[in-house]
Amino acid sequence: MCYYGSWLNDSLLFEFQEKMANLYTTPEFFSSMEPIPGAVEAVKEICNLENTEVFICTVSLRNFDNCLPEKVTIL
Repeated sequence: MCYYGSWLNDSLLFEFQEKMANLYTTPEFFSSMEPIPGAVEAVKEICNLENTEVFICTVSLRNFDNCLPEKVTIL
């Protein structure tokens, strides 16, 4: 059984939990993702708005040491 503790695990059938865990705990999973088309430009535009701050919220997967460093790298 997979014990990563997220809404994703709660909502998936048991047979898919292990496959999903194997996918998102693969090294470079997060850092190899391409941004959604237009997302980077949109965030840059929002950052240039007066009296506006942008905060990006994310969570690090437990039991997966590469998660946080990879997310920091892509941000």
